Amino acid sequence: HTLGSPGIGQTGKILFLADYLEPGRKYMTKSFFHRILELDTLDHMLVEVFEQKKSRHRRIHPRTYAMIDEAKKGIQQYETEKN
Repeated sequence: HTLGSPGIGQTGKILFLADYLEPGRKYMTKSFFHRILELDTLDHMLVEVFEQKKSRHRRIHPRTYAMIDEAKKGIQQYETEKN
């Protein structure tokens, strides 16, 4: 399974998301899938997927936490540049 890591890059983010959003997963609902696809950036998507994973009380690797921290910084930068 994909863990992610800081500095993962766009392709890595897409692979991480694809692994998590794969059809047929027990936790995947249409509404969650569509909510993810409506988000502005890959960083937004990563954070939302992370929060969903955390809410399911799944163990999360430290590299994944580091990737999410980096994604949150990317969101802050995106929001600053957007405004």
